[in-house]
Amino acid sequence: MLFRSTGLMVTTEKGHGPDRWCGMQLVDATVRKRAAPECRYAVVDADGRIALIGLSLPREDLTFAVELDGRLPAGQYTVMAEILVNGNAMNSEIERIPVVIGRKP
Repeated sequence: MLFRSTGLMVTTEKGHGPDRWCGMQLVDATVRKRAAPECRYAVVDADGRIALIGLSLPREDLTFAVELDGRLPAGQYTVMAEILVNGNAMNSEIERIPVVIGRKP
């Protein structure tokens, strides 16, 4: 899934790509590089325990991907992610994305 406002995509299966464009494409490449955008995320399980944390840098298509494939057991999770520019986390918006990881056959 991709969120237009943040350019964040959460993938649980390989091969699923974004279906919408992200606003970062409108910003000059030099400015994007200097701004050093990054996505910091935490994944919590249904009991509120942290299951995974990490950092994602912009992909070539200027989206941020949080790859969950094979990293978590089956269950219900919430991905909490924020996009930072120049390391600035002041007043950032944290997206909360519910995710269900199914059992493998």
